[in-house]
Amino acid sequence: MAACLLVNLPCFAFAAVFLVLAMRRATGDGRLSFLALALFAFSPAGISVTSFIRMYELLSFACAGFFCCAAFAVIPGQDGRFGASRWVAVIALATFSFIGALSHYYFLLFALPVCAACAVILARRGDAHALLWGALAVLVGLYAAYRVFPAMQTHLFHSYRAKEGVGSLLRAGAGRRLGSVWAFALIVVRYMPAVAASLAVVGALAVPPLRARLRAMDAEAGATRPSAAFVALLGVVFAFTFLAVSLTAPYRSLRYLVAFGPVYAMFGACAVARLLPGRRAHLALGAALALGVMPGLFPCNIAHFHEDYPVDRDPAYLSNGTPIIVVSNAQGFSWRNMLPYKRIPRGTRVYVTMRDSGQDLARSLAPAVSSSGSETVYAMVDALFSPPRDMERVGYYGFFGVYRVRAPSQ
Repeated sequence: MAACLLVNLPCFAFAAVFLVLAMRRATGDGRLSFLALALFAFSPAGISVTSFIRMYELLSFACAGFFCCAAFAVIPGQDGRFGASRWVAVIALATFSFIGALSHYYFLLFALPVCAACAVILARRGDAHALLWGALAVLVGLYAAYRVFPAMQTHLFHSYRAKEGVGSLLRAGAGRRLGSVWAFALIVVRYMPAVAASLAVVGALAVPPLRARLRAMDAEAGATRPSAAFVALLGVVFAFTFLAVSLTAPYRSLRYLVAFGPVYAMFGACAVARLLPGRRAHLALGAALALGVMPGLFPCNIAHFHEDYPVDRDPAYLSNGTPIIVVSNAQGFSWRNMLPYKRIPRGTRVYVTMRDSGQDLARSLAPAVSSSGSETVYAMVDALFSPPRDMERVGYYGFFGVYRVRAPSQ
């Protein structure tokens, strides 16, 4: 855990800095920037990913840095000028493109809508120089990443995951697609309170009496709103990444969206501020911070990033000392077994084996069961196998169905 935090915390801190810089550049509202930062930093998603030992925190850092540079390249400062910061940002786009492409291929799903939306903004403004130099910087960063790791071409176009994603996008039925989008929507609402707040405000404005009352209060003195262009930029990125992940991800898990957390927090905060100008937006976001963040600080709400793989809460088969057989195949042997290894108590007799799909598991495991020295053995069978016959299922743990196998009578 210490090694994980040593790597993740600096990435988390820089992502938070990039969030504040982008918000201050686009809105000039320090209070709104602070609320967006708090909604990201103290959200269940932000807390959970910092303790998760995979590349998603690094990807979050790369996405937040890339978006911040894009914001500085297309949005002028509060004085209406760009200054030297624009060209520093354009150069930095190459750096974050390089880091992001080497971190995870989902960076490309993030960079594509950012670049497309920024290109439209710059083209409408007639700013050809910034458009061409920005595009060049991104392409240079991506090409450098490819030269460093040319195998990414295989991963992107020919790997098992690539074919699976394309298949989900093109061949999945409407019911499966809608179910996946709904599942990811619930994940976002649960773990990202800024987005939940924006949806709640939209729902409130859909009620005619509330909408009329809020419209009547729109003339609040000193009320400021984020620009429509910035909210649209955030909205395009949110909609594209959410739908792309929902329709192609192999599992319905927060881990596939958590890298976009800083931008999702900005989108939620700016959407609320756009719909409810001034103090009312700050109150709504403060309520979201209290109601959405505080429960997320409890350990029971920390995301485990494997929502598709439930585990029995108090499995007796992992605590009563009965011998255990872990059955894997070639696909899951190298990594899935780590989950039961972490939970099986010290001193338990464990037999680990690899089998081919289609084998009669009950018969092939009989010698191991007979030599276990116990009348009963639990077999943890990888879910990639078809449900074995003649074995009594007693639970499910992560990637494994759990079966009770009795030793043959002598």
